[in-house]
Amino acid sequence: MGKMESGSADVDRFVDQVHPPLRAIVKALRATIRSEVPALREQIKRGIPWYSLRDDVCYITPYAEHVNLGFFFGAHIRDTKRLLEGTGTNLRHVKIRNPSEARSSDIRELIRNAVVYDPR
Repeated sequence: MGKMESGSADVDRFVDQVHPPLRAIVKALRATIRSEVPALREQIKRGIPWYSLRDDVCYITPYAEHVNLGFFFGAHIRDTKRLLEGTGTNLRHVKIRNPSEARSSDIRELIRNAVVYDPR
């Protein structure tokens, strides 16, 4: 897979606006996503960081007490630890409550599995 550019200035601005307790989680998730799959395109879509290859893969959404790492086809990806939540046809997410969780091997595995899944 190709290398992701050093980062989107739009995403940099987004991260800078996140409330400080959650900012560290967002930064850790961003770094984890980028290190696991450098080929992902990073952009702001619908007001949040969005990552895609041929299709959309995942997104980051801060909330008041946690940050969601969402997967556009999460209902279809391998989730051996049963971390994903949600009831939609395709969308699933995992709630991240600290930077360590964002860097965990379980989250890294979900990201890799999301990239492997091809809905076509």
